[in-house]
Amino acid sequence: MSTSIPRVTGHEPYWGTVALDEDAIDMINKSPTLQRDLADYGAAVSSGATQPMRVGPIVENDNSKNGGITLFDPLTAYPTHVIVGNLAHELGHFENWEADRAFDRSHSVNSHDPNAFAMSGMRFTHREGEAIFENWKVNNEIKAAKDAPETWLAGSKAVVPGSHTPRDTGIQKALDDQHAADVAGHLTEEEDRQLMIAAAMGPVSTVPSMGSDDGTFENYGSEDGLKNPETGPLTKFSPQFDKKGEIQSMSETWASGRTVTQAFEHGKLASSSIVDKDGSVVSNTLYQYGQNGAYQTDTTDAAGKRIGHGDYAADGTAQVSQTGSDGTATSTNYPPAQTHSEAEAAASPSIPARDTTAVAIESDDAADAGLDQ
Repeated sequence: MSTSIPRVTGHEPYWGTVALDEDAIDMINKSPTLQRDLADYGAAVSSGATQPMRVGPIVENDNSKNGGITLFDPLTAYPTHVIVGNLAHELGHFENWEADRAFDRSHSVNSHDPNAFAMSGMRFTHREGEAIFENWKVNNEIKAAKDAPETWLAGSKAVVPGSHTPRDTGIQKALDDQHAADVAGHLTEEEDRQLMIAAAMGPVSTVPSMGSDDGTFENYGSEDGLKNPETGPLTKFSPQFDKKGEIQSMSETWASGRTVTQAFEHGKLASSSIVDKDGSVVSNTLYQYGQNGAYQTDTTDAAGKRIGHGDYAADGTAQVSQTGSDGTATSTNYPPAQTHSEAEAAASPSIPARDTTAVAIESDDAADAGLDQ
């Protein structure tokens, strides 16, 4: 990554078809982090690892096919601070793409695992947490500068489908509160960053996606080609990470009233439980891992009776058996399944699949934008 901090002029080749005005360039140069991120992006464009920026109907960082960052079209329809805020967010995705690939590899399960949808949603919201933190850091640097302009935290406001009134998603407060606690606890900068990423994951998980009623957590699971075993929409997502960035647990509460909780050991899914809206246990699942990525699951009901078993091979095949209330057991064999994101990554092995962004409207007069695709 870059060690120097060159001043941004707005005429660098990496801007592509994006033309920013002087106010935006001046705002960018108030943030050393944003300057460094743009220098890194420029180096990637020069090497052919990604494409110059462009304008388009949605805002995204697409690392899968054509590559590159896309910003609003037309740019003139949005305030300067909204453009810069979303640029910082997308550069956050860009800066973390290799870390995201490693995180995805370490936190993936077989696509036929009943927790596959939740694991997919968790991985995506973790990506969003990284980008949101980068945006938050850039904003703080801009706010500290002389004659600081207004800033924008992408995803801090969103429009509920069917409404034109933006709501506060709680992301800004979650980050500010976590940072204050980390400072009081004398945590290192990296420890603070890891806990800030986790703090953003809960609020962003339910922010609606552009053109969809689903929140980001559900939308990504669906985009990954997976079926949600629970009845949506998701009403609450609560991930717990330690200060080293290792996940400890997570839980998802659904509109049905059910809560699904997963526990982890050294980053691996160790167990999961489902509790009904009245607090009664529906099922418990334990994981046992073998060599080369193979693992087994055993699921029991509230009385401790085994009602399911899964054998998941390293090659992606699976054999899943279930026992009905009448004691009849059924077994199904599954071939390897390639998810949507895996297919995209395979098309461009040096660059991970597309990351979507938390873009939100600023006011009733702004163009409609939720979490885009």
